[in-house]
Amino acid sequence: GGPASLAGPLSSVSLAESLPTLTSNDKERMSALKRVLGKYIPGGLKGRVRVTNRDASRWNEGMLYDRILADVPCSSERHIVMEAARKRRPVDPRQWSPARCKRYASIQYGILASAIRAADTGALIAYSTCSIASVENEKLVKKLLKKMDRDLEVVDDCGFLSREELIEMGADYRDPGWLLLPDKSGCGPIYWVTVRKVGNSNSTGRAGAGSHHKRGSAPRRSKGGYRSRRR
Repeated sequence: GGPASLAGPLSSVSLAESLPTLTSNDKERMSALKRVLGKYIPGGLKGRVRVTNRDASRWNEGMLYDRILADVPCSSERHIVMEAARKRRPVDPRQWSPARCKRYASIQYGILASAIRAADTGALIAYSTCSIASVENEKLVKKLLKKMDRDLEVVDDCGFLSREELIEMGADYRDPGWLLLPDKSGCGPIYWVTVRKVGNSNSTGRAGAGSHHKRGSAPRRSKGGYRSRRR
């Protein structure tokens, strides 16, 4: 997440006719997203890619997905510090403050809650930021887990690596999730956690304007589905 993108994008993949289709959504950088997808998606699959520019926190396609990535906008401290260093000046306090982190957390909560509402029972939802602020990372996820304790569970989010390998790479375990730190790994920061939707009470609640959700007809089921929120 970068400070410029305040209304997260959203991408989704749904399985149709045994091949996936990708819907990739970015509210503020749609042209750049199209260029990236055009560069890396093989020509034979481009017909299965759809790009949209909707507000991710108000996502309401009427479909359920079984894979969701919410890569949300965040306070992005490293970008701010590096930009200040490049210009040889102090960090502008208007660019980073605890209050600013809380504003991002409200936006992030809305996007993640929207993703969970769009997830099918049994779906996996990955949430990620490039912030070190706990209010945007594990504290936000804990808040949602507490609200949806019957509907969500944290899954093993080490991927192909063991916990020991992640720690050796420079990642710190957060409860829940992992944070890759630049002073230890040379890259990042990157926070990530994966949860599984095990119920469907839709009790995500509202968090400011960011968690608005329109109710409509019952969603239709889509085998597969990947919704990815890019910064």
